[in-house]
Amino acid sequence: MKQKNMKKISTFEAAVTSIGEYIVGKGLQPGDALPPEPVLASSLGISRNILREALRHYRTLGLIESRPKLGTVIRTLIPDNPYAGYFPILASQTDLRPKLAEMRECLETGFIPYILHRIKSEDLQHLEKVCERFKSAYTPEQLVFTDMEFHIALLEIADNPLLSGLIPLVVHFFAAEGRQEPTSDPMREYRLHRDIFEALSAGDEIRLRDLLRQHYSPYAGSGKHGN
Repeated sequence: MKQKNMKKISTFEAAVTSIGEYIVGKGLQPGDALPPEPVLASSLGISRNILREALRHYRTLGLIESRPKLGTVIRTLIPDNPYAGYFPILASQTDLRPKLAEMRECLETGFIPYILHRIKSEDLQHLEKVCERFKSAYTPEQLVFTDMEFHIALLEIADNPLLSGLIPLVVHFFAAEGRQEPTSDPMREYRLHRDIFEALSAGDEIRLRDLLRQHYSPYAGSGKHGN
């Protein structure tokens, strides 16, 4: 039986892996500095040029940054905006927004049990204040901004750093790429978000899921939800 061809790992990919293993192996945490480039390249057995390319990958993810007198420093161990460097490419995909709507709906409805479990009184107070702002969102820009603020607050209640890293994509980028919103009626948006807030306050998981699906169905345009 003929063995399938295995994908060859490039020198760059190997360097990226080696840096990650170095960070984990040394137990580095945010604020810790990596060794100077010559020392790190020698330690990993790679050239400085390849090392710089691999470090650029981690900078793109926001995991490392350069600081005066310290050199290259660990910024975070979990990317807070992993898609940032690819937004211009994503923006060129004209059919992407419905897919983003599907993704955002799945994230919000899927995290409902965790949101309900972790929500605090101050979270409810904040969401209620945001709801009230819909009444005075007289321009499309104000309406979009208020909607963003509401859903960011909702997702952050889940207290999941991996989910938080997707917020710039599924909320900020989603809104920025919207050429035409399904509605520009402040009172309609107020009532819908008020209903979401009240279902959240009551801990009504089924009602909350239905309302979120209703909210995203105009964006996705598919309407293919189970009854």
